[in-house]
Amino acid sequence: MSDLLEQISPIDIDAIQSPQPVDSELRGAVYLADSTLSDGESPVAVLFSQWSDYCERAKQQGRTEVLADHIKGMAVAVDNPGVSPHADPMSLEVKQALKEGDLRKVSMLQWDAIGTALDQKGFGDVKRLVGYSLGSHLAASAAKHAPGEVSLSQLDLLEAPVISKKARTMATLAMRFLAHGGDKLTETIATNPDWAARCRDEDPLLLPKMVLQRPAGLWQYPRAITHPKNDIISDLMSARHRSLREAVVTVSATDADKISPIKDNERLVQRLGAAGMSVMGFEIIDAVHASQDNMAWWKGVLEEVDARVKNQ
Repeated sequence: MSDLLEQISPIDIDAIQSPQPVDSELRGAVYLADSTLSDGESPVAVLFSQWSDYCERAKQQGRTEVLADHIKGMAVAVDNPGVSPHADPMSLEVKQALKEGDLRKVSMLQWDAIGTALDQKGFGDVKRLVGYSLGSHLAASAAKHAPGEVSLSQLDLLEAPVISKKARTMATLAMRFLAHGGDKLTETIATNPDWAARCRDEDPLLLPKMVLQRPAGLWQYPRAITHPKNDIISDLMSARHRSLREAVVTVSATDADKISPIKDNERLVQRLGAAGMSVMGFEIIDAVHASQDNMAWWKGVLEEVDARVKNQ
């Protein structure tokens, strides 16, 4: 049991109510989901994806739609450049930056894609960033490199890997991922609720195909976050007087996840709190890294975290 992270009881996926329908649209590197209750003044949240997700995948679209319904506004999922087999391969410029542990170029491309899509839809300011797994590093980098006018109200980091310096090697990350990344994955996907039934069915050869089609996309991002120059804590500290100056930062980990160990998340919460940032940490009980692939679980976590943020 963690002393620094507030416990969230196991998510009862059978008790989670289905979200309301949303309007959705795929626009190149972004997937937009707009709550039917939103308007141009409604909040905008951006979702940063894990290692192998991209906007054409059903589970990424499902997460985005759940997020849009949850905030009653616009949710935008943005691709990590070079990952999607439906987009251009990774450019040499991005590849070189990632080799050096530098996420700035990726953040700039993602902000450009987000801004273009929101301008076309007539929506206003981004107020929230959500990153899960590897996407937590990209969300932190996006906060650091956000346009000057961006002032966030909330940044959510779920199951962030490679927080501590001791874990900052490809060998350690690969070992943890191979041992625990797919724990209960088949069961998690199979128990997606009926309203997310499309997330149950996916080509079992998708990942091997991606390895052949987009090797740089799958290799360079883990390489970047394990590079000695990359530090998620440093990125967040750099943003604390800019995009995060009025934001609550939430840090969530699952109790059985070895990719994002509880102790590492405790250290992150402790460091951010000591720097004077508004931070809340959570330990989600009876869950693993792959739990995020169940849309009812995802919806339940958003509800539990936000209920606590609201009541702080």
